[in-house]
Amino acid sequence: NIACLLASSFGDLVTLVILAGCSVSLQKYINTPLPVIQLLILLGMTPAWVMYVRRNKFVSKVVPVFAAMVIASTAGLTLERYITDYPGMALMSPVLNGLTSNIGFIYASRISTLLHVNIKENYRIISLTVIGSLRLGHIHWSVAIVLGFALVSLSLVVITLAMAQWITLMYWRWGYDLDNYALPILTSLIDVIGTAFLVTWFWAMKYGEQA
Repeated sequence: NIACLLASSFGDLVTLVILAGCSVSLQKYINTPLPVIQLLILLGMTPAWVMYVRRNKFVSKVVPVFAAMVIASTAGLTLERYITDYPGMALMSPVLNGLTSNIGFIYASRISTLLHVNIKENYRIISLTVIGSLRLGHIHWSVAIVLGFALVSLSLVVITLAMAQWITLMYWRWGYDLDNYALPILTSLIDVIGTAFLVTWFWAMKYGEQA
């Protein structure tokens, strides 16, 4: 519940820094063959990295990771499509999707642990839902925006916890490794659903202002 979340958060931070640095560095060469050459090199190295990963028995299950990457790319494409229409999404998307993914990750990990040790325990969906909705303490917006974000956040947390329980139990019944299958798929689906919720919320606010 702690180490995985810290590693995930630092991984996101390092990834953003690397992407920002690469984007700034390559911007001056955007009209040259250099970006295409780099893309071809990376694509050419992909089979070698896949073979290297498959030899490691602890991370050899690459299918769910690639599936999660494809699903999460849908969220990225949606964000790119609507980011110019709703600039505020760039600020709220990491908060909404990131924190909700952490809540779903913790819940799914808890279920996984209980299943492995064969202990029955009531899943605390209500408690986690309340925790997930209380993340607006340091944000000072208008009442309408705060209430709207709270509604979107609470709805996403409820859906996340329901999906976490369903996906975890489903993969357990199928005999798959929950860490390799359930968690990547869950977090990527949360990104897609959270982004869709944000787009719908911003559209509703814009429509309400025009009405």
